[in-house]
Amino acid sequence: MMKLSNPFLRKWRFLLLLLLVLLIVNFGHVRASENSPPEDWQLQGILAALDDPDPDVWVTALEKMSKYDLKNPVEIPLERVEQIGKLLSDEDSDMHYAAARVVSEMGSEAKDLIPQLQKLLGDENWSVRIAAATAVGEMGSEAKELIPQLQKLLGDENWSVRIAAATAVGEMG
Repeated sequence: MMKLSNPFLRKWRFLLLLLLVLLIVNFGHVRASENSPPEDWQLQGILAALDDPDPDVWVTALEKMSKYDLKNPVEIPLERVEQIGKLLSDEDSDMHYAAARVVSEMGSEAKDLIPQLQKLLGDENWSVRIAAATAVGEMGSEAKELIPQLQKLLGDENWSVRIAAATAVGEMG
């Protein structure tokens, strides 16, 4: 009886090993693709979603967009950057947060949006303040005029906002 089960166990061990190898390889691929520049077709699809009449679609598109590294060599048309800037001024906190995260991924390429980010540093929603501070920090010295406002955030009641502000000031040099 042992001889019959032994090849059976070997087959299952082999299948288990094969499954583990596939999972490890796939996990490595997923990790490698995190925060990489989007393919042109991906970026075009996300930007096209910003034309949808439903604001919830805009938020989802911005959330997807913020998963990519949008710094050089990614080319986002100026009218789309302006559109994202308008969404930073939207009345919805979810929109503020999602748009600020996209601007964070754009870094100094979005320096024209500094005035909108300045307003968001004083937003009543702490997660929006964090996203705005992070975006300002990613702009580096381009946003150095916002250092006094970031210093005010060092006294914020929310410890996460204080950390984001301190990190942003540190990234500015």
